[in-house]
Amino acid sequence: MNLYYPKSVLFLLLFPLAFHILHPMEDAIAQSHDAMGFYDVNIVDASENRIIPHQNVLVENGKITAIGSPDELKFKSGAHVIDGTDKFL
Repeated sequence: MNLYYPKSVLFLLLFPLAFHILHPMEDAIAQSHDAMGFYDVNIVDASENRIIPHQNVLVENGKITAIGSPDELKFKSGAHVIDGTDKFL
């Protein structure tokens, strides 16, 4: 007996398994970096159609909580800091 499953059926069967496997990993990543900072990044302000250079961005619990120049905005101790030099956010 030769069984044939359309791709959509295979997707519906395998997606919940993949979600279950990957979801705990996302939680672990989020918990390990409750505070994250981007240092010296260029901000793309789409609403004003401009770029704001050399800014620090603080992300806490998955949300941007502060934006400021490196002189104004310092990162908390223990925050995971990413060098954003010549990068855009």
